[in-house]
Amino acid sequence: MNARSAHLARPFAVLRALARLSRRRVPPSPERLAARAGCEPCEVPALLGWLAGEGLVTRTGGEPRLTLAGLACAVASRPGASRKTARKATPARAA
Repeated sequence: MNARSAHLARPFAVLRALARLSRRRVPPSPERLAARAGCEPCEVPALLGWLAGEGLVTRTGGEPRLTLAGLACAVASRPGASRKTARKATPARAA
């Protein structure tokens, strides 16, 4: 892993955590996001700020929400996502 990808690992971990927690009725707390993303709760506001600056998250009423682009990035950045999409993209051969 190079320095740039290591630098981007934490924001995308928070993005994936936000995607997993977004179906719940209560907004995710920094503690829950940090526990799912593997970082410290004090890092979460800065990471969410970076994600908001990239257009991947909005802060509506103080709570973070994924944008459509953020959801797409969260899904695409899952571990093993590229292998699964590569298999689906291959058409089945007719017998």
